[in-house]
Amino acid sequence: MKRGFTLIELLVVMAIISILASILFPVFSRAIDKAKAIQCLSNVKQIQLATMMYAQDYDQWYPPAPYTYTDPDDGTTTTYIWLDVLQPYIENYQIMVCPSLHPGTEPGISGKLTGYAINYWMILNGGATAHKSAEKLTYADASVIGKHISWYMYNYGGTDPDPDGNPDTLGSTPDTRHMEGSNFAFADGHAKWLRRDAPGASDFATAWDPQG
Repeated sequence: MKRGFTLIELLVVMAIISILASILFPVFSRAIDKAKAIQCLSNVKQIQLATMMYAQDYDQWYPPAPYTYTDPDDGTTTTYIWLDVLQPYIENYQIMVCPSLHPGTEPGISGKLTGYAINYWMILNGGATAHKSAEKLTYADASVIGKHISWYMYNYGGTDPDPDGNPDTLGSTPDTRHMEGSNFAFADGHAKWLRRDAPGASDFATAWDPQG
């Protein structure tokens, strides 16, 4: 006759399983986060490549974020953001959505969600003709998602570096949701992950101003 497990033996087995779970679950979680970060990096690169194709078609200008068009015939108005105008250059809208985007996020003006924001200064100053394009940030993980201020960002801190000495807090900021860093696209078409304290990332002239 086979002997069954004693209570102590069962408790020991349960304790071992609990210890293994506490060790393995964080490993699995980090692996999932890493996979999402890699997919996100691919997303921002594809968005930038689509932007470069758009710029070729529109006299080297980047897409707007946002602008309102008034139909001269009937007076109806439609608001467009870069998400809308890049649609013809992107086969799958899912690349506009960061894989780490949390469910239930408020939709943007077009009823669409995104986890990314565009560098406002690229829109304002013609990003396609940026000086030192390999150093100029174009898109990044956005800290405020789905609302109007997430569509563009002014700089790393979300403030407008106005020369009047009175900066205003505007727009979104790069979000460090991927392993304490953000995924960035650059004006020359490459993309990479950067930590928040990466050299030059917060310097306006170096990284944000296309004419800097």
